[in-house]
Amino acid sequence: MHRASSPGFVRLCGASLAFVFATGSASFAKAEDTGGCGARAFLLDTVLKSICGRPTGEWTPLQGLADGWLDPWVPPRGAGSSGAPRQGWINSFDGHFTREGHLVYSFTNETADGRDAHLGLTQIQTPLSRRLWIGVDLPFVTALESDRGLPSEAGFGDMSITPGVMLYEREDVSLSGRLGIRVPTGDEQDGGGQTQFFPRLEFWSDLGDAWTLRGGAGVDVPTHARRGPDAVFVTNLAVGRTFTPHEATPFGDFAGYLALTMRNDMGADENHTFLSLTPGIRTHVGRGFFLLAGLEVPVVGPRPFEQRATFAIVRGF
Repeated sequence: MHRASSPGFVRLCGASLAFVFATGSASFAKAEDTGGCGARAFLLDTVLKSICGRPTGEWTPLQGLADGWLDPWVPPRGAGSSGAPRQGWINSFDGHFTREGHLVYSFTNETADGRDAHLGLTQIQTPLSRRLWIGVDLPFVTALESDRGLPSEAGFGDMSITPGVMLYEREDVSLSGRLGIRVPTGDEQDGGGQTQFFPRLEFWSDLGDAWTLRGGAGVDVPTHARRGPDAVFVTNLAVGRTFTPHEATPFGDFAGYLALTMRNDMGADENHTFLSLTPGIRTHVGRGFFLLAGLEVPVVGPRPFEQRATFAIVRGF
């Protein structure tokens, strides 16, 4: 197996971060013209309105990279022209910006060593402007079952921070770039203690008749190779349809979908391809709360687990 050097990883991820933030340098220069204190107040106002303000103003398409960096986030009418809503799915790239809080539970049946695994996760996702977004994942419980079938001592998992930039946005199409940063805050005995970078491109599109196609591709890069390959090329694609209007609770915005995830070991001498399918649903149960469920099943390649069931409660804010 070919092993790349750690400096190569740093250069790759550094270039990705530079791309995400340097593309807005010309726009941010406009704020500097108002003076130091005025610029900081203007930027802070944009961020606060994007995180917790009531969206105001008329949404307009974003095509080039010059506009929108200093404008508070405005949701793009919430849905495409045929009524397909911009909403997240389990095991699926988004492509669009969300402003939500997630409470997630995942159960993995028969990991590589034959034990079951449990994961409790909190996610916060919010725009910082029309162009910038950030997501934070906090795994508050990670546990593998003991040989006797009882849960082992639960630990804290690896935290993830994901900055993102909106590259292109029209009513029926969104394209964004993101950089997932995995921070080694977890326990090694529960699979934590790893540092990884995951630069990727994601898209979302309204196909018509409330059908949605979304997906993307990126490279998952660990900073060391003691637990696996140097880098993995990840491809994700999902298609689904929304069947009901938002107000038809507890089955509002009811969507069924199928997500495909493929992972290719870029450093292996032989072709090591993992492919899984995740059928899932999402529904608005009322008062802005959504329920999501998905079942991931490996179908090609090494089986790191038999199946993984994930459930999430989501609330927009």
